[in-house]
Amino acid sequence: MITKRSARLPMFTSFILLLALPVSAFAENHQENVNWQLGLIAMAMVMLVVVGAVWYMSDLQKRFYAGAMKRLRVSQDGLSDKNQRAMAQFDDPKMIEALVSLPIKLWAKADRSRNTASTHRRSKELQLCVQAAVAIEILIFAPMRISNLQNLRLDQHISWQNKHAVIHIPRAQVKNDIDLVFKLPLTVSQRIQTYIRNWRALYTEGANPYLFPVRKINPKYGTRLRRQISKALWDEAGIKLTPHQFRHATAKILLDAKPGHYEVVRIILGHKNLTTTYAHYAGAETQAALDLYDDVILEHRKGTSFWSAQRK
Repeated sequence: MITKRSARLPMFTSFILLLALPVSAFAENHQENVNWQLGLIAMAMVMLVVVGAVWYMSDLQKRFYAGAMKRLRVSQDGLSDKNQRAMAQFDDPKMIEALVSLPIKLWAKADRSRNTASTHRRSKELQLCVQAAVAIEILIFAPMRISNLQNLRLDQHISWQNKHAVIHIPRAQVKNDIDLVFKLPLTVSQRIQTYIRNWRALYTEGANPYLFPVRKINPKYGTRLRRQISKALWDEAGIKLTPHQFRHATAKILLDAKPGHYEVVRIILGHKNLTTTYAHYAGAETQAALDLYDDVILEHRKGTSFWSAQRK
């Protein structure tokens, strides 16, 4: 049943979207040159479309769309096809090596070129290179969500214990309401110190508490940091990976090396219970488990008289 109120819905949504899309696009393309309030304005406009849609719908339309959403919602255990394809890269040990060594490679690239950077653009590229190195290394050793990564603050989330950097994100700031604590290796901590001392100030003017700052006192936009990380991975290592997929990569690399260690994965990823960990990763290390079993059987065979006869 189409009511007079619901008939005005297309006109209302079109008007709001015509206002919101240019604002959102401008904010996306000029993230470091606009106030964060502009992004909120664009988000508010889009939310108006949703609110307006609900307001102008009849009760019958609301029930129809609610039922349709339930029917369309697909429940899937394990990783999505997209994430499985991304993780398949790490079936090759060389790709794992490329991933874990990338931050060091990026640092070396910046150090070699820093004294010879002759233009402002070149200098900016090196700054972004170092920033990507720090972000990627944190994601390797502390696989957090991109929202937590972009909002890391020196005065709230990072402390130092015996020269080790300790990242602590309180539960109120974590999606699943659980504290995250990561004590980083000494060499990683030293590189973060170097970044803070020699590079971080180049991204901002004046005091800024964020590890990944932009101008004034804002953190780097998540979309820009996400693109920066993914671009460095592809350009320098040939790896297609998003920041969030570091969490899946953590599980894959660990379970392939240590089949069955779901509790360790749960702790590292900050899952509240093993059910979540099992739902995502159970069976992901099947081949690693089979390889481990093969090794056990072959080891037992070495002690048999048949094996000794075959060796002669």
